[in-house]
Amino acid sequence: MGFSTMILGFFFIFFDFNFGKINILPDLIGYIFIYFAAAKVISKMGNRYFAIFKKTCLLLIFLNALDMFIKYSSFLDGVINNPETIQGRVFVVLFTITYLSMMVYMFFHLTKGIEMAAEELDNKSLAEKARKVFRLFSIYTMSIAAVNLIAIIVFKQPFPTISIDGLSAFLLIIAVMAALIYVFVQVCSLLNRAEIAFSEAKKTIEF
Repeated sequence: MGFSTMILGFFFIFFDFNFGKINILPDLIGYIFIYFAAAKVISKMGNRYFAIFKKTCLLLIFLNALDMFIKYSSFLDGVINNPETIQGRVFVVLFTITYLSMMVYMFFHLTKGIEMAAEELDNKSLAEKARKVFRLFSIYTMSIAAVNLIAIIVFKQPFPTISIDGLSAFLLIIAVMAALIYVFVQVCSLLNRAEIAFSEAKKTIEF
């Protein structure tokens, strides 16, 4: 159906592994996976929410491509996005708000599409799961937005840094990683359940 492919895409989006300035799991690749997965879902399920979800993925591909171009540009990186300058902070704040808002908008239409399709199948548990995961994802994303904006506006840093060490730092990192993994697992659970439910429904109709 395409939902299982989205899991791979979200893995790229949730997790970052960096070697210096190079992210070996770029969000751009994740959104490309999700975009083509969305196209596959749309080809099998006529749902207006999935159509908007696909279009939003395309916009996020563009935003991520722009972000990568700036970061790896020798004449733009550290200039247009420099948090030490007023114009740099304005750019980073606007970009962060736009990007994270688009993420929530995209995820809303994904979960709403799953919810609507589940209700058509009278699968109330899947519909409720979609609503719960959207709320969880929204809280997670808004938390990221708040932390990033505080780092940019108050501390003039492009991303949050930890100024504590020892046991406190270790526990904080563990807590953040646990929250990240929990949200990711819930997203994967929803997509996996959607893949199974809608694939079985399609087989029943074809039979």
